[in-house]
Amino acid sequence: MSDVVLKRFEQADEVRTFDKGRFELVRFGSVVLGRASYEPGWRWSVDVGAKLGKTSCDVAHVGIVLAGRATAAMSCISRCKSSVQKTTRTNR
Repeated sequence: MSDVVLKRFEQADEVRTFDKGRFELVRFGSVVLGRASYEPGWRWSVDVGAKLGKTSCDVAHVGIVLAGRATAAMSCISRCKSSVQKTTRTNR
């Protein structure tokens, strides 16, 4: 018999807070889901990357915008814009 595991981001396994944002993680074995919330004007390159000495994130992502807009810029200079209910996927 299979087990059903229910988790809520409100009781995340891990919460990361940073300037202008918050990231909540829930884990299901090797699968990790995250919910990110950003304040207007948040930029990865400024608010995260600058502290790491990086100009772009090197992690692959799959996501959906639930409110507002998002733009993802990868190191290969490609750029994609997403808005509410559109899914996006980036490669490393």
